[in-house]
Amino acid sequence: MASTSPRHTPKLLKTTQPEAGGASNVTKHLFGITLAACLVLFIFAFSSSLWGPNIGPLSHLLHTSPTSLQPLLELWSLGYVPGALVGGLLLDRFGPRSTFLLAALILTGCLLAFLAYLFFPQSAALLILVALVGIAGTGGGVIDASTNGMMGSVYAHKRGMVLNLFSLIYPIAGFIISLVDAGLLRIYHNDPRPAFIFTLAFAVIALCSLLAIPKNFRIKHGTNNLKHTLKSVPSLLLVLAPVIIVMMLTGGVYISMYSWIASYMHDAFKQPASLLAILIGVMWIVDALGRLGAASIITRLGSWKITMLSIGVGLLGLVVLIFSPNVFAATAGFSIAIAGLGPVYGTSLTLACEGTEHTLGSVTGILLFANGLFGVFWIWLFGFLLHSSTFWPVLLSIVLVLLSGLVGLSLRPTQH
Repeated sequence: MASTSPRHTPKLLKTTQPEAGGASNVTKHLFGITLAACLVLFIFAFSSSLWGPNIGPLSHLLHTSPTSLQPLLELWSLGYVPGALVGGLLLDRFGPRSTFLLAALILTGCLLAFLAYLFFPQSAALLILVALVGIAGTGGGVIDASTNGMMGSVYAHKRGMVLNLFSLIYPIAGFIISLVDAGLLRIYHNDPRPAFIFTLAFAVIALCSLLAIPKNFRIKHGTNNLKHTLKSVPSLLLVLAPVIIVMMLTGGVYISMYSWIASYMHDAFKQPASLLAILIGVMWIVDALGRLGAASIITRLGSWKITMLSIGVGLLGLVVLIFSPNVFAATAGFSIAIAGLGPVYGTSLTLACEGTEHTLGSVTGILLFANGLFGVFWIWLFGFLLHSSTFWPVLLSIVLVLLSGLVGLSLRPTQH
């Protein structure tokens, strides 16, 4: 595998060229393309961050228990998995403008139907409500894979830095939504519907940015087209296997920490909900700083070194967490682990794209598909173990991060 470093030259990397309009077409529309990708990814990030803070208010509105609505989170994650795989293929086949539009319409359409159900709860069965969340997750998966695939293509020569900067959208969106939802829930007396209206209103504005992408704009990477990529999936998986394993193991731990930090702190240290909300906000800020730090030094150190450094920092945070005697030490452990593991997302995508000449949308989709699939399983297992002990899920997380580091050693680039 190659690295985003001036001392390492990728073996298989070919020049990224647009199919229509020439290289000047990319430069001419670069700002509009970038803006559209960022705003569309914000739709997904806002929607993904929307569910956690509103489970309690939703249960009150629907006169049910929060536990009975937990499947909404699980179905959102399950819906994401096939969406991520299909999203990369759609990007390569139909281009960014059509793919972004289709995915955003699926996601916002389902959220709009979900909101309509909240206003008229007798008009449909709860089963339909659950199905809408799963379909919305599929639209989110398409957005995630296609936006990352396009950014990795357009900024091929600065891919590592750009993908890490692009991934800042996830923590920034989470932080914004936590503030907006907290304010709206307070103003509207714990009514979750205004929070959904805010996300839908933003989505409408973001969709207008798609006009900045030329209708026939395509990105072709290397010498292989989509048809060739689909035929060579088995060999492609073999090449990508080490990167997939690193991304899955670290991504599963990263996602589970965000999903269960509140429960962990409550079970281990009996902290009140008000303090936990502050801690989650701190996590978002630390996550953003970690990704920003990785983006600032990746051109000097290279993607592989940043990946291994991130794994080391994440491992340190988990060790601090498992031996933490109080809530302050545990917060430090969570912060260090999240700051370390967050950048692995962007660096893994960079390593995978640099090591193959196949279409980048498909490569990105395969990685995010595997990452999402393992994430769903690990979130469930982490929560299952957490109900009996706070020690075992953290210990197994340490084992997973250690394994990712061992596999990561095989990705070390060849120096020329």
